[in-house]
Amino acid sequence: MNEAHLLSLTSNIGVKQNTVYVKDSQCLETLQDLIRFLRRDSTSERYVMLQLSAWNIMNKDLIPLILTYSQDQNLVYHAVKLIAFLTLPTDKGANNLLEQNRAHLSDLNTLIENEHIFAIVLGLIIEPLQQLESIGGTNFKNIESKSLQLILTFYRNLLIVD
Repeated sequence: MNEAHLLSLTSNIGVKQNTVYVKDSQCLETLQDLIRFLRRDSTSERYVMLQLSAWNIMNKDLIPLILTYSQDQNLVYHAVKLIAFLTLPTDKGANNLLEQNRAHLSDLNTLIENEHIFAIVLGLIIEPLQQLESIGGTNFKNIESKSLQLILTFYRNLLIVD
C-alpha cells in the first residue's frame, strides 16, 4: 500500500469551508481511485480500509459529500460504493480482527447517526426499480442491476455487525 498516495487522494475529495462541504474538481475521479485501492486490498488484514477509517474519511468527507451533493446521482453512487467497500464484513481469519471490527463499528456508527443518508441512498434505486417494474425485468440494464446490487450490499453491510 502506498500510504502517501492514498493520503493525497483523500485530500482530493473535498473540504469543509465554514459550514459547507465543497467537493474538489477531481472528486469523482478520486472516489473511483479509492475504490480501486480498496478492490486491490485483497488481504484479510484490509490495510487500506483501516487507514481510510483511521483518517475518518466517512465522517470528514463521504457523509458531507453525499448530504451536500445529493442531487448528483453519479457522485453519490460512487460515494456509496466506497462506503460499501469500507463497511464490508470482516474476515474472521484476519490477524487484526479486533482492529477491523473497531473500524467497522466506528464507520457504521457514523452512518447511523446521519439518518438523511438512508433516504438519499434509497433514492438511487427508485429509477431502476421503476424501470424493472415497467419492463418486467426482460430488458433490465446492467447499470440498473449494479445499482440495485450496490444498495443491497450497502444495507447488508449495515445489518451484519459482528
